[in-house]
Amino acid sequence: MAPSTDPSQWTYTDYACFLNSHGFHNLNTLNEYLQWGLQAKMSPNVRQPEFSRTMLLEFNKGSTRLSDLSDLNKLRLLLREWTRTSKEPSSPGSGQPSGRIIMVDNAAPALIDTLGGLLNIDPSFFANHIGEGGAEPCTVQGPRDQVTIDYQTAFVPVNCPKEVEGMTLSSKSNYYRRVEVIPKQPRQKVAVVRRKISIWLRSSRTQQATDPWLAVVLVDPPLSNFAAGPTSFSSTGPPQSFSVLPYQGGYVDFVEMRKPQSMQQNDYRECAHNVQYSVGNTFDELLRHWQIQARDGLFSPPLTLKPADVGAPALATIARPCLQLAAAETSNTLTFLSNILTSSSPASICTQHPIPNTTTLQRALSRTIFVDALLTTMKTSLSQTKEFACMSTAPNEHIAATYRTLLSSLHAHRSTTDATFSHLTALLTSTHTQALDRIATTSNTSRSHLSLLAVLALVYVPLSLACLIFALPSQLLPSRHYIYGFLPAAVGVALLFLLFGVRQLRQGLIRIKDRLAGGLTRKKVLAGEKFKVHRETGEKVWVNRQPTSTTEFGAGPYVTGGGPIGEEVRVAQTGTLSTPGRPSLRREQSSSSGRGSSKVRAKAKTRERKREAWDEV
Repeated sequence: MAPSTDPSQWTYTDYACFLNSHGFHNLNTLNEYLQWGLQAKMSPNVRQPEFSRTMLLEFNKGSTRLSDLSDLNKLRLLLREWTRTSKEPSSPGSGQPSGRIIMVDNAAPALIDTLGGLLNIDPSFFANHIGEGGAEPCTVQGPRDQVTIDYQTAFVPVNCPKEVEGMTLSSKSNYYRRVEVIPKQPRQKVAVVRRKISIWLRSSRTQQATDPWLAVVLVDPPLSNFAAGPTSFSSTGPPQSFSVLPYQGGYVDFVEMRKPQSMQQNDYRECAHNVQYSVGNTFDELLRHWQIQARDGLFSPPLTLKPADVGAPALATIARPCLQLAAAETSNTLTFLSNILTSSSPASICTQHPIPNTTTLQRALSRTIFVDALLTTMKTSLSQTKEFACMSTAPNEHIAATYRTLLSSLHAHRSTTDATFSHLTALLTSTHTQALDRIATTSNTSRSHLSLLAVLALVYVPLSLACLIFALPSQLLPSRHYIYGFLPAAVGVALLFLLFGVRQLRQGLIRIKDRLAGGLTRKKVLAGEKFKVHRETGEKVWVNRQPTSTTEFGAGPYVTGGGPIGEEVRVAQTGTLSTPGRPSLRREQSSSSGRGSSKVRAKAKTRERKREAWDEV
């Protein structure tokens, strides 16, 4: 739908459509997503957006108040109240909170239109979260207002058929997340899906010093199932879907709220794991984390600060639990990929199969190639997240060290993948060579056996015929003299079959024929070989064979053979051997001096004496 000609009447959807049509191609996915929301609102036949869960967290002096804002009208009313221009600045002691976080799970197009239009959020924030590709790299050196944390999660599909390995899979929600099933798994199939957490912090430049800070957090819905089919927003999902289970317990759940030694050393990953939340509910996990942070005073300003100096916390402070969750899932996925590489290594394969076949090696090679491609994809997102954790205004050294360790572990896995790929390729090449050698040996053995059987059969045919003749009854004695004529014929036929049917004997016949023909084989005749025969001695001399050094022949008592009668070989005075129908062969001129030149002169004298001797004869 084209936007209105009056920009003041534009909605956030119109604004994103305008930017996309004027060169901002990174907003293509967001534009399609918002247009799908408009189509679903006007037509019930189009796939309708799913429910978006929205929660408001308000922080004030170590306490947190939770409010459900899933009602879109209520959310619009509050956002207009918070963003309206106030002439009288509010004081910190007026009872309003110091900051707010709006958490959105499975954001619908209408909710994105509301948040982006009322809070004036950059469309690239929503485009990075909804799109399949990674977030744009960080180019701003300094404070940032938004970040997208991209990571991978491993899970085990339940009752997943073998045919889904080559299909396009995606998780089922308002927007799609591509699912990659690791191919050629020996026992239980395992898949990997991309997950994202996007955080936007309202800049202090757009608000007064005493206004509460505001953050918007977008998280992906729990991964309950995935399906195969098209990834268009408006298309209805296929009827076949597959349930999932997390790998090794899935998400690290944080139930305990233990008091840390200090607010800067609190690592939320050390909390106990609850089996109840084993599906990966990011929404509930982050709610619990930020309540712990608010209780520890990370979101409350110190009492010593003046009201004019109070501002929003750093983006890294709000994103700390998100970074820790992403690090836990990335570590979990890398551990699983390490197990895949270990099971695909040649040593492990040779341990399980003392004589590995080609199928086993090819399956291991397919898994290795998939893991290498997955590690390459993870490297980009992990590097960007590590860069954000290290370059933020309030960096956490523990989180930065964790991401450095994860990145070094990823590089180690990639080197292991390269080594495994090289070993498997060499092993496959050796296996193929051995298989071809075995096939050739078997073929030669079978051919030899067949030749032996043919020889035995052809040898015993005349003997069998003779035995048959001599075994005739006495009444047929007069006819023996007529049947005796079949014996020489049978022997002759057997010899012909032996000579022309058995390969070894056939090669011997070819050599004998070449010997009788004086070396003039069919190949040489087709190549145009010619020779001279002495009239008295009958000696043959080839005249157009490619020599190592040019030989000169003069006119003499020779008859030209191997070519048309009357052809003669003439030697020019310049030492060039010319033959009709063939290019001239020039004698190689030696530029050497000393001992080398004396050898050349001696050879020339020898050739001259030979020519004179032939002329005398």
